Amino acid sequence: MTRSAAIVIHNNCLLVMHRIKKQKEYYTFPGGTVEAGEDIQTAAVREVLEETSIAVKPLSLAYHLQVIDDQKIVTKDEYFFTCEYVSGVPMLAPDAVEHQRINEHNFYQPLWMPLNQVKDLCLYPFEVRDWLLLSNGR
Repeated sequence: MTRSAAIVIHNNCLLVMHRIKKQKEYYTFPGGTVEAGEDIQTAAVREVLEETSIAVKPLSLAYHLQVIDDQKIVTKDEYFFTCEYVSGVPMLAPDAVEHQRINEHNFYQPLWMPLNQVKDLCLYPFEVRDWLLLSNGR
């Protein structure tokens, strides 16, 4: 499986997806599965728009993470692109898959998180959060 996500900073804030799933609260970078025939950079842009209603312009690949199982087999490739904010206000579109999945055990909310609060977040994946903090001098 291949996942593509975006790192979007605007007005000293990071675009994140606030999640509560099975009573666990955490944050993620907006992104999702790369569709058949789609390149990873295009997937990141599409996923950000679908999940957050924010239009972005891709800049560069910032981080490549491989998820490896106990047998040392790569089970998932995740690509994180730095992207420039273009327009929009964070909100789930009514037809977004995430909007349809919301229930008492599953919550999604896109939002801008001040960069000075990112170090204290349970922001997955931690490797990308830590890279972001180091690259922004935090």
